[in-house]
Amino acid sequence: MTIVEARHRLEASLATPALNSKDNVFRLVASQLAEAGSMPSSSSSSSTSFASSTSAASLCTFETRNEDSWFHEVVQNRCSQVWDLLELLRSASGEENHNLLVSAEDDVHSDGWKLKQDTGQLRVMYREGPKGTPYHTLLAEGLVYSPITSALCLAWEAPSYTLWWPQMTIPPFKVIESKWVKRGFNGEDISLIRVKVPWPLAAREVVMCAFELEVFDEELVIVLLHSFPETEECNKVSGIPDPLPNIVRMELVGGFALQRVSPEQSYFRTVANLDIKLEFVPPWLINFISRQLIGLGYKLYQKVSVRLYNNLKLCNKEHRFF
Repeated sequence: MTIVEARHRLEASLATPALNSKDNVFRLVASQLAEAGSMPSSSSSSSTSFASSTSAASLCTFETRNEDSWFHEVVQNRCSQVWDLLELLRSASGEENHNLLVSAEDDVHSDGWKLKQDTGQLRVMYREGPKGTPYHTLLAEGLVYSPITSALCLAWEAPSYTLWWPQMTIPPFKVIESKWVKRGFNGEDISLIRVKVPWPLAAREVVMCAFELEVFDEELVIVLLHSFPETEECNKVSGIPDPLPNIVRMELVGGFALQRVSPEQSYFRTVANLDIKLEFVPPWLINFISRQLIGLGYKLYQKVSVRLYNNLKLCNKEHRFF
């Protein structure tokens, strides 16, 4: 299957009734939350943050299932987050986006998606975030030459990011720390990621929650990613660490779709609304992220994902002799 065929297949899957109907998405989310066996507490803190409408609620659990009305409310909130992600993923579909030409380096303020790079294996797009918000939206999609299980494992395991994420000297970029904070809350895993970024910017971090939604009929996995609000109440209840004095905590909402293409190939589309906590985001920073950082990150992700798959094959082969 070619990369164009894989892209069209993913877009067709995102447009199926299972994912293009709020009622069907609600049922998918409800089923997965019920299987998770633990539900969030109602002691969530309110937040006007675009990235965290229900994130405080998802930090807490209670031992027994509450009334059906509360379960419905939790599912509805999570369904809303998943639906927003699906709409973001679908927003890059269609021939008008397939036929974009690579934009000029200083073209970051016009409306609509702009193609920042297209290598034939990886496409990176950018657009300004929702009006009235400080967000910037980045999207990357392409083929991964490993099975969906290996590709998902590598993307999910936050502690491994320090081993394969890009490390650059000029301009400087490095993952300083990446670790789990909490795991298994309502099917969510919460991680803390700290990065060194180009001068004169201070180091950044994000406390991020990952929620997985499986769509077996389409051989598809949807992963919702969102940051948590920086509130004293939320941090006290959840155990989320306070930001360090010299590190700026960012906000993020987005996620990715990962689809099986063949036994040894997968296709991904990742999208994120990102607030890096700057009053003005210069075009050079957008270009650095979209052209250098994502491009190098994709090459390293591809390399390590293939290595992981080959190691698993070797391990399975050796086990056959015992």
